[in-house]
Order: sequence, then C-alpha cells, then structure tokens
Amino acid sequence: MAEGVDSSWDKPTPAQLKAAGKSFYAGYLNDPGNKGLTKAQLDNYLNNGIAVMLFWEGTGQETKNGAAGGTAAGKSAKALLAALGLPNTTDVHYAVDYDETTQLSAIQAFLKAATAAQGHEASVYGEYDVIEGCVGSVAKFGCQTYAWSNGKISSKATTYQYLNGQTLAGNSVDLERNLQASFGAINGVTLPPSGGAGNSGGYNATTVPTATIQAALIKLGYNLGPTGADGVYGDYTTKAVHQFEVDKKLTVDVGIVGPQVLAALGITQPAPAPAPAPKPAPAPKAPAFPMPSNYYYGPASGPVQSVSGKFAPYGGPNGAPGLKQWQQRMKDRGNTITVNGLYGPQTESLTKNFQAQCKLTQDGLIGPQTWAAAWTAPITNQPL
Repeated sequence: MAEGVDSSWDKPTPAQLKAAGKSFYAGYLNDPGNKGLTKAQLDNYLNNGIAVMLFWEGTGQETKNGAAGGTAAGKSAKALLAALGLPNTTDVHYAVDYDETTQLSAIQAFLKAATAAQGHEASVYGEYDVIEGCVGSVAKFGCQTYAWSNGKISSKATTYQYLNGQTLAGNSVDLERNLQASFGAINGVTLPPSGGAGNSGGYNATTVPTATIQAALIKLGYNLGPTGADGVYGDYTTKAVHQFEVDKKLTVDVGIVGPQVLAALGITQPAPAPAPAPKPAPAPKAPAFPMPSNYYYGPASGPVQSVSGKFAPYGGPNGAPGLKQWQQRMKDRGNTITVNGLYGPQTESLTKNFQAQCKLTQDGLIGPQTWAAAWTAPITNQPL
C-alpha cells in the first residue's frame, strides 16, 4: 500500500517519511512564499528511494485566467524543471486551489496552453469536478483533494489528498495516497495503489483482518465479488463498505473501515499494544531571517534599514517576499492579515499585539526576534 504526503515549507526527510510508511513526497516546483523544492532536496528524496510528484501553483487562482495564465505557467514550469536538471517532459500538476463552479472552460483552456508552453501534457490538482472534467481530455494525471469534493472520489483520479493539517515528525503535512500505479511521479515511477488497483480510495484502518470484515459483510448480504473474503481490500470491498456506511447512516468516508464500521458490524477490535513513551517533540525552528540582522520590516518613512516592501533590494512591485512569508505564517496561526508583502497599519497593529503576547519590545517592527517568534512561540488559540 503506497502512501505519501505533500507540504509547503516543511520538508520531511526521507528517513522520517519511510519511518511513517510513506513512499512518495509531493511538493512545489515553483517557489510561492519560499515553498519550492531545491535541487538538493529533490536529489535527496530520489537518491533515498522516495518518489517525488511536482505541483505548480502561484496563488492557486491562475487557472481562472484561461489560456494566457496557462502559457505563463507552462513557460515557468519548463524553466524551473531545467533549473532542477529535469527534462520538460516531467509531469507537473497545475493547481486549481478553489471550488470549481463555473470556471471549467477556463481551466481546460489553461491546461491546454500549459501543455503547449511546457512541451508536455499537463496534469492537474483540484476537486472532484476538476478531475472529472479534465483528466483524460486536457490533463494526463489528476491529484484530487477531498476539499470541496463532497465525499466523492473521481474514478479518473490518480492520487487523492485525503487529510490536511497533519504532523509527521514535527513537520506540517497533508496526507495522500495513489489510486493508480502510474500517477505522475518523476521518471515514471510506479507504486502499488493504496488498497489495490482500481479502488476508489477505501482501506482498512483497523487491526482486524480484512478477511474477517469481508466475511461479516457477506453474512449481511453485501456483494464481495467472485473471490469473496480473500483478504484483499479492493474495489468490491470498498464499494461494499461504502454502501454499508450509507445503509447504517454512519459517517461516510468513502469505504474506509474504522471504529464506527467495526461497531456496526459487531466486530471487536483487539486492544493495541501499549505505545512506547513519546519522545519529546523537537523544538520548533524558524526559517532564517531574510535580511541582514540590523534590518527590519517597518514603515517606508524609516531609515534605510526599515523595509516596507515597496522598494528594492528587499521589495518591489509585488512586495517583499520575506514579509509575505511572515504574514502568511501569522495568518496560519489564526490571525486576520492581508498577505501582500507590504508593511502597513494592519501589519503594524498585529505585530505590536504579537510582541506583547511574546513579551518582546512592542515597537511594531519585525526584526529577527519578532520574525522567529512567529514560528517558535506557542499558539494560544486566541487570535490577536
């Protein structure tokens, strides 16, 4: 059973992924907010037996721009692949990071143009309707997210992002599984699909043998196919469990056997072995402060060391990348802030309140200490 993860800033090591039973890593080809894979990171994964799948995403809304957006994205992907030492024929998943309602024609135009500009058939990331409307026509592979999919999994999906906001060895990750052996990993890597070829995403998340579960379903009249209780969690088992969930009015999770299904089947799960004493969590680390230590993010009216994001060398027409990264981190902590890379009244007010919470000097300026605290200070669950 092949499982993997994707992440933004955090990059679990190959050893951490293998220890957690993960076979592949999905990350950013480009670098929105300093999320991109470096060549060293890419080589480390590949050289240590971790398959890699690539995403291209800016704001996640580019596909609404149709062909013009696709041309720009495809050209960007081609150049970035070359910088990583990869051919332009490497599969790239272009992200549709929103709920598609009326934009399908624009998304299709985007993917066609990206294919032409990259020189290789585009793949796509998005919700159920995106995968249904694009894979097999304008996209080669499809990574479906459970977000906005309303519990449905497309039969065209090659990978499935099924749970967000998880922690793996101190790294923030989303969980994925491949639904087909070939799913767009670099160099055509294939992995056995999670749960068996052709399944729609279900699996046995318990310690009870799959054959025992299948026998209970057969006894209740559910169709387990010609092989019956064979212990293989394939398409028949997934569909039977899914129908059982619907019939029993359980929380429907697309054919996954968990405690609710076991209880409804009258099966007792063996008590797990005592867990080993947990290891102390590693101290959180902050990314390096992106300017000299005597500089800070502050108002444009300040001295040369006060970087507002409006001017070079640390800012420009699109704001300061480092300030965007800090603003995004504060937004991820639960605060309301516009991520634009510009220092204004909103950022100043939030910074002062955050400094007060962290017992730092309340000057509203984002220097190395205030920068680091955004990653290392405990989250109080009380947004500022």
